[in-house]
Amino acid sequence: MFALALVALLAIVALALDGARVLVEQRGLQNGADGAALTGALDLGPGAGSVQTAWALDDTVYAIERTLGIDFSNNYGPATHRLLSGICSPNACTSLTNPPQAGPYNPSNAASPCCNSWVDTTGAYTLTITSPYNYKNSGEDEAFIYVKLTHQFPLVFSSSLYPTIGVSVTSIARNHAIPYAIFAFKQNDDHDISTNGSTGITANKRVGDNGSVTMPNGSMTFVCNPQFGGDLWEYVPTSSAAINGISHTEGLCPGGGLSQDFGLGGYVFPPNVNLPPDPGSGALAAAITVNNATTQMLIPTRSLDPTQPIGPRYSNVIVKGTLVLQPGVYFFEGTANGSGLNISSGGTVETGDCYLQVLPTCDPVVAKTNACGGTNAVTGAPNNTVVITPAVAGYGNIFRCTSDFDFGVLLVFWPADSGDHSAKCTNQNPAASGNYFCTAGGGGTGGTFNTLSVQGGANLYLTSTPKFHDVSLFVDPNHSTSSWNFTAQASLPASCSTQVCAKELGLGSEVISVGGGGNISINGAMLAPQDNVSIGGSSTGKGYGQILAYTISLNGNVGVVENYNPIALAYVPVLVQ
Repeated sequence: MFALALVALLAIVALALDGARVLVEQRGLQNGADGAALTGALDLGPGAGSVQTAWALDDTVYAIERTLGIDFSNNYGPATHRLLSGICSPNACTSLTNPPQAGPYNPSNAASPCCNSWVDTTGAYTLTITSPYNYKNSGEDEAFIYVKLTHQFPLVFSSSLYPTIGVSVTSIARNHAIPYAIFAFKQNDDHDISTNGSTGITANKRVGDNGSVTMPNGSMTFVCNPQFGGDLWEYVPTSSAAINGISHTEGLCPGGGLSQDFGLGGYVFPPNVNLPPDPGSGALAAAITVNNATTQMLIPTRSLDPTQPIGPRYSNVIVKGTLVLQPGVYFFEGTANGSGLNISSGGTVETGDCYLQVLPTCDPVVAKTNACGGTNAVTGAPNNTVVITPAVAGYGNIFRCTSDFDFGVLLVFWPADSGDHSAKCTNQNPAASGNYFCTAGGGGTGGTFNTLSVQGGANLYLTSTPKFHDVSLFVDPNHSTSSWNFTAQASLPASCSTQVCAKELGLGSEVISVGGGGNISINGAMLAPQDNVSIGGSSTGKGYGQILAYTISLNGNVGVVENYNPIALAYVPVLVQ
């Protein structure tokens, strides 16, 4: 009886030990799949095209390989990868039966094996990656990526019964971004997006607001450029007359139906993007002036080059000539009226990918020579030998390129003022609807410290970096020196008597003001969800990647061109399953 019981006991112990090993393996695989899915999601966004999808699939494969120490190169060529070189460059997830760069898997190309059921070089791992991916019929399949990884895990104590057991994990990630070219977050106001002059908006993606817009008839045009098209989405849909009759509705480019004014099912809120904090110490640089016909370089407060020390915070920078921005984060924290970044008519502020090039055509490949001094023939790293006069002495005079040649910058403005607007919050939109909003009264302006002021005819070219969620301009409400964005509780109607509600209804400061004319090209998001933004049209340039603000005022006679870029949005990559 003991001998028989011992056999059963040993079997149970063997299963328990192997079961524990399986659980540990499952957790390791899940961590690897989750990280890889988030890595792939960085390349995606609402409206991402086949090229972005290919990058996402390829980077996901690479992340799985590096995290788990396995190799899928037998599926895409011997020891090659998009990040390196090879016959499948730039897209590893390409059918070997098709020519190189044939593109990733998609529903219209279901016969292509691409990233489905790949087996690694040992035959133990099977990987499937799918993007676009339909998740709960969200309607934004191109923002999702699905990863499934299976390992035929060898058992030790139970191998006589089961030599291996399949351990499978799945992960679904998405790039959570607001799929709008322009969105105004102030709730209920009938002037969320308004005009002052004869300007209008030309956008290649939808425009929306948490209230309604006030614009002349036919002044909002949605185009195919070459895809998307767009519609107007409003919490109070009363602005159909503002849509130009030649507009193309979203998803039917080219041709298709006329753009429409749709109602939002609820308020839209900005993505909860966690951007880098101020270092909290270091010098506050004195006022800086870049004179006409001179070129100087600004040192970032936080450099993208990890070898560089913390730089200064900035009070007032006036640009009349050319100012070149090194890759990194710049904090503007002046304590005087009119402080911030002020670009005069004829002045230019540009990132390193435009240095010594003619705006708005800026080529990062050319910039490797112009700003980085070329690359090392052996390592491929930047030489970092280009000397530019520094605007702040004592921080070096060499333009610093990162090893991945990321020229992106993030400009952070902290609004401050000695006083606020007085306000009345008894207005309703529509009338008698219970949708209250506040209007300004009593004169004065809030947020006159630490502003971005771009005068008409000035040039501004910014490239964002995915290291900071593709945000180029950020107005941070967490360090203001007054209650500039809040309304006195006594002024609120009974239906909105809390400070939280006041935050949504209150008056934003005007921290960003961009005049018309000149070259305006911002490859990334302008994120000012609690601040009024004033925008003038650009006579040349590529416009703005995405504008997310409290309210938006369009000024001047030159139209605002909004070139939506699905991989240059303010985003947060998240796991959804």
